[in-house]
Amino acid sequence: MTADHILEMKTGKMLLLTGSKPPALVDAIVSHRHSSYRGKLDRNPMV
Repeated sequence: MTADHILEMKTGKMLLLTGSKPPALVDAIVSHRHSSYRGKLDRNPMV
């Protein structure tokens, strides 16, 4: 994947970098909007 590919990634996608494995293109999860995480995280003190 080139820098141009990274810069042109669609909204809602992200690169997952783990150890020595090749990068994976995955769907991004916005933790405060995702039902699995709602209620498990502290409130954002900046809001």
